Amino acid sequence: MAESESDEAAEWGVLLYYKFVPIADPAQTSRYFQTLCAALSLQGRLRVAPDGVNVTVTGTLRALHTHIAALHAHPRFAFPPIDFKLSAAPPLALVPPHLAEATGFAALSVRLVPHLITLAPDPPPISAAGPLVSPGEFHDLLQQPHPSCVLIDARNVYETRIGKFCPPPHVEFLDPLLRQYSDLPGWLDAHQEQLRNKRVLMYCTGGVRCELASSYLRSKGKDFEDVVQLSGGIHRYMEAFADGGYFKGKNFVFDHRLAVASSNEEVVGRCLLCNAPFDDYSARNRCSTCRLLVLICKSCQGAGDSSVSSVKYVCELCELNQKGSRQPQQLGGVCESIDDVPTTKHVALAADTETPILHEGRMLKPKLRLLCLHGFRQNASSFKGRLGSLKKKLKHVAEFVFVDAPHKLPFIQQERCEMGTAVQSRCEERRSLLNETSCRTPTWKYAWLVSPRDAYANESEDSERGEEPSSTWRATKTPFDAWQYETQTEGWDTSWEYLQKVFQDLGPFDGVLGFSQGASVAAALCQLRKTSPSDAGVNFKFAVLCSGYPPPLPFFAKGMASEAGIPCPSLHIYGGQDRQIHDHTSEQLSNMFQSEERTIVKHECGHIIPTQPAYIEQYVQFLSRFL
Repeated sequence: MAESESDEAAEWGVLLYYKFVPIADPAQTSRYFQTLCAALSLQGRLRVAPDGVNVTVTGTLRALHTHIAALHAHPRFAFPPIDFKLSAAPPLALVPPHLAEATGFAALSVRLVPHLITLAPDPPPISAAGPLVSPGEFHDLLQQPHPSCVLIDARNVYETRIGKFCPPPHVEFLDPLLRQYSDLPGWLDAHQEQLRNKRVLMYCTGGVRCELASSYLRSKGKDFEDVVQLSGGIHRYMEAFADGGYFKGKNFVFDHRLAVASSNEEVVGRCLLCNAPFDDYSARNRCSTCRLLVLICKSCQGAGDSSVSSVKYVCELCELNQKGSRQPQQLGGVCESIDDVPTTKHVALAADTETPILHEGRMLKPKLRLLCLHGFRQNASSFKGRLGSLKKKLKHVAEFVFVDAPHKLPFIQQERCEMGTAVQSRCEERRSLLNETSCRTPTWKYAWLVSPRDAYANESEDSERGEEPSSTWRATKTPFDAWQYETQTEGWDTSWEYLQKVFQDLGPFDGVLGFSQGASVAAALCQLRKTSPSDAGVNFKFAVLCSGYPPPLPFFAKGMASEAGIPCPSLHIYGGQDRQIHDHTSEQLSNMFQSEERTIVKHECGHIIPTQPAYIEQYVQFLSRFL
């Protein structure tokens, strides 16, 4: 017995566990864990939140068993029992210091966090999570023929690269290819039609991520209730199936072991550069754009060859998002035979850099590309800011491209007010403050269509185009007119020529999104668009028209007289409280499109594009038709 205790004291392991439980005083609980782990010389990461704890620590097996016993005796953590996952691991003394540091195991870190795990700003309750099934039951579910079974990997892409479940052919496997876990809700939103009325099997490393992910999916309603999660995650499954079962490759872990293999030595990972089988992250190579871990085999790491070691790496997600490439290459989103993996494509990019950027993978469907047309007296930068929330919530579906309209507008300053002395004084103070703060660095505002007066002003200022914006202020006694858009009938020829060049230089685009005047111009483009992708010039599949109005253009009115509705799929978004473009006007525009091809989202807000979940779901449903 003494010899066994001595061996346990010398042998090392890693302990992983989590527990969702209300914690009234997280700071006090944090101090408890700090004291307990320090007394046992444990190192690693502990996260304490009001909704529970998440722990990964390493130390001697004796110390880890003592830690488990302390939790069993603690009134808050004793019941229901915690699933403690204890595994053998090399002592930290045998681990290269850079790996211990990189994985957060060089010391003990106990942190207070707002949530046990971050999924969404307002996640559904954990009590709504899908039922847990044992590894054996999960294995049986994969084997059982089912007409609509889907398997989802809830981990990040750098984890799934080196290991994943490869189920039988009758089970559809989906890898969301996440950069981070908080991206999963957006992916589930974008693919909800693919998941509706399906049996969804879900797994992750140890189970904690599936708890919230399954709850989020089931919160979508009765069509999404059949969601099952693997109890204990890949960790418990590999314990039950020593050869890996349906899991191929290695299980990525967030400690100094880096990964855990089964008895099956099949290598699933691929070197980013040469495509050779490789699954070792110990070199900690990262994408030069987003810093995501990438796999670079030992041969490609350079072995002293500076011409190779200086190469910048671009991960598959950055490639897909076109940060490093206009053409997405390929990516391992499905399970295939190792022999079926295509050869790596080496592509030199970015003409302004001398270092080639290389990447690899298997084909992924790119996001929809939307050309975004701003409203009157706006610019690309302000419109991009205005759509910040929409961009974030649709980031798994669409890429937004913003351009300035071609007509530069003069700056308007209201004339001195003619009210009472006290009110006039306040006006002057306010105007003085605005002049000090905003007139120092004003930014140009633009338009797609202008009034005859603005067109004349632009022509008279052609000789002054090199001047700073601050020199083009124009005083006016005329108040801003809410119906000014009806008089903005000039400038189409310039905008049409400009937009053709935009499509040529920045395209192709899947769709056009327009807001206010931009929506009016987008409607005109719908009438002029080419219907075949092979056609040169302006071609796209659909339009999103927000707070729009019928284009005040002669050719458009003439075309409408001879058409039974514009034959272009369209999404119309407008508000019942819009004081700038009346909802009846936007409705009039929507009626100009063929009824079977149009979708209308009417909200009770003003001159905005709402981004509450109920509206986002409708936008995604429309956009998903074109993915």
